[in-house]
Amino acid sequence: MAKAVSSEIYSTTTATQTAETKPESLSSIRNLPWMEEDGPDSDVSQNEFFSHWNWQFSFFEEHLTNLKIREEEHQDESIHDLYYAIKDTNGTSNKSQQRVYTISLESDEYRDIRMTYMHCPAMQTFRCLSYPRNGGIPIMGMGLMKMGGSRNLAILDYQPLPPTDETEETINETYTSELLRLRQEVPSMSQPMSKRHFDSNEERKYFTESPLLGRLNELEATDTETEEYRQDLLATQKKYVAKHTELTQLFGNGNSNGEKSNPLYVLERHSDFDTHVSEREPAGPFLCGVFGPETGGKLVHNVIYPLSTHGLNGEGKKIELNKNKSNRITSPKFRRTTAAQMTRVDCTQWMERMYNFMKPTNQRVKPSINRLIDQSIAQWKKVRTTTRPKTMNSLHEPWPSKKRKKPQLQEPDDRKNRHGSRLRI
Repeated sequence: MAKAVSSEIYSTTTATQTAETKPESLSSIRNLPWMEEDGPDSDVSQNEFFSHWNWQFSFFEEHLTNLKIREEEHQDESIHDLYYAIKDTNGTSNKSQQRVYTISLESDEYRDIRMTYMHCPAMQTFRCLSYPRNGGIPIMGMGLMKMGGSRNLAILDYQPLPPTDETEETINETYTSELLRLRQEVPSMSQPMSKRHFDSNEERKYFTESPLLGRLNELEATDTETEEYRQDLLATQKKYVAKHTELTQLFGNGNSNGEKSNPLYVLERHSDFDTHVSEREPAGPFLCGVFGPETGGKLVHNVIYPLSTHGLNGEGKKIELNKNKSNRITSPKFRRTTAAQMTRVDCTQWMERMYNFMKPTNQRVKPSINRLIDQSIAQWKKVRTTTRPKTMNSLHEPWPSKKRKKPQLQEPDDRKNRHGSRLRI
């Protein structure tokens, strides 16, 4: 199935590259569109990561070979409009609007470079995904976020593709060793990784165990600490992007005509990456909450992750909203059920998922908390497996409800006081 999907993508991409289109200059897409419009968002101070966006664009212009705008065609013409998506605010230009701007570039080193800037009142994000033309080289994936006007989070990773031979294993180890070196050089960007959204080894197969990660809450930090975080973040970004470009040029040029650079092979590998990551990416529920499930699904599976198999038909994967406004992608493994409809298998899966979510990853937390959680899970499983009613013929049958007997109230003894002692007569 994956090969059929990749061949379909390849035919579309080939037709796009051979089509006669008017070339656009890089300067036409470099600036953030809302900074050229009238409104509060046009001020540089209102765009937290504008300097990071400018530097990265300039670096690509200077160090990449034959950098140009990547022309694309979509089965759904409305997707082109989503490269600059704006939430309708009924013409209120004096208020900050919800905007998402994405550009796509290509060069001799990278098949696709996707830079996305999300500018919303509650959050600003600058993210970049750079896909090498060699299918055995890790993808450069970075995300800089500021949420609620004070909470900062930065993740920069050389996202490995599952190795198929010893050569790819060596390449992945080389990129990982560079991440470890950068973590030592910048201690503020070496914080532990949370496993909240990708909680199993299978879900984390496209991530390293040692990404560059920094956090800062400006409400709890001093002005000096905030300024040091911003300086460290920009310095780390420069080293991180420069090293990935250097290694990609080194490994890519040596295998430019090999099997790893076969367009079909590369697109198949990148399509698996886009499909896997987009299903668990936290930006998906956020965009669906801002733009609605249909438009948000198109943004995730057609613009940010264009090779996702959920976006090939131009519709995207609709992400449903729960009644309590919490967003998630519905999955058959963890379906919505009431307490009466839950089976023992559902209960076990739910408890294990909650266990992985609740288990602390911070080394400063006392180990006793982890032991208590382990003991609770073990005791719960023991009770569930040893006290199964005889009427249950299958593990998938609903757990029968037991009617509780009403407690029989004892008749009051007039000869006893409220403390239970006998009264003296």
